[in-house]
Amino acid sequence: MAKSKQDITISFHPEEAKVLIASAIFKFTGSEEGSKVLKISAIGKYPFLTINQERFDFETLLVGKIASRDVMLKN
Repeated sequence: MAKSKQDITISFHPEEAKVLIASAIFKFTGSEEGSKVLKISAIGKYPFLTINQERFDFETLLVGKIASRDVMLKN
C-alpha cells in the first residue's frame, strides 16, 4: 500500500571472524514504482583469551595423588 511501512529483519551469525559488506535492493510496484538501496555492513569477531601461565608442570605427581594449580583466564 502507498505510504505504508514494512519492517524487515536481517541476521548475521558468523561462524568465523569476518567482515560483510552488502547491498540490498528493494523494488516497489503499484502506484509509486521505484527502488531503494540499503547498504549493509557487519563485523563478526571473536574475543581473545589470555592465560596467566603458558605452562603447567606437575613434576613427578604419583598415581593416585592430587595436585592443583590456579589458572586465570582474561578476555
